[in-house]
Amino acid sequence: MLTFDEHMWDHLPEIQQHSQQGSKLLREFSTFCKSYSSALTKFGVDVHKAHDQFQRHISSTSKKGAISSLVDHNYFGYSGKNKKEKSTGKDDPSPREAEDEGQQASHAMSTANEVMKKAMSYILHQVGEKAALITGDLVEPLELYINHHEQTSQQQFEQARHFFHEYYEKHTKHKECKKQYMNLGHESEQLEIEIEKALLSQQQGDVTVEKVQEVMNKSLQTKYKVQVALKNYKESIEELNQAQFDMENEYKPILQQIQQYEESRINFTKYNYDKFLKHAQGLGASLQDQESLGLK
Repeated sequence: MLTFDEHMWDHLPEIQQHSQQGSKLLREFSTFCKSYSSALTKFGVDVHKAHDQFQRHISSTSKKGAISSLVDHNYFGYSGKNKKEKSTGKDDPSPREAEDEGQQASHAMSTANEVMKKAMSYILHQVGEKAALITGDLVEPLELYINHHEQTSQQQFEQARHFFHEYYEKHTKHKECKKQYMNLGHESEQLEIEIEKALLSQQQGDVTVEKVQEVMNKSLQTKYKVQVALKNYKESIEELNQAQFDMENEYKPILQQIQQYEESRINFTKYNYDKFLKHAQGLGASLQDQESLGLK
């Protein structure tokens, strides 16, 4: 198993980017749950409004006797006073029979309407209950977790970045100091060879004493620079060693915490995905329960 502290310690920017993407995904999921809950609430309100309007219409027409009259005329062919001629060849119902059949039909419609009322009441209750449950069981816990996670994660990465940048700063400085020391050392060695050649040439009369002195002065200046570079190089080693110590004892433990926190976030995300699906499936199952809907 790859671990942040052992296998990815030098990829802090990528680790932080991954963490931020995961946190954004969780926040988007929270927004989705919030929108889903709001949609259920709005659905319940709209359906309740439409059902109330339908019930008011039924109540209004019933009071005017419109339903009974419609049944008598169109269904039974009896107006209450006069019979209509039938083409069926069968005996027309008596006024009493027609009235009884009309009452039975009216009663059946009334019963059907009561069943509808019960079913709509149950549906609206289930929808409203599920909307409130998603808010309380998903949205609110998610918001609390996300705010805490982002705050803690930000603190962890700020601490990690301090040691991460410190190490690379010291590592870069060490490389530059080493390079400068090595280059100056090589230059000093070359100047020593030039001095020997200049002295030999001076003995042979090919160069002047002044030329030899010039090469020697340049060599002395370079040797001084070598000493300064050596001092800086040794200091850079000490600083790098301290930075490496901090990496092992400060930085990598923070990476372990970050990894544990990321694993916790991933598990929390999966857990809430599953929880949402169960809520959604539960709503679907409850709306298919014919007995609760009053259809049995």
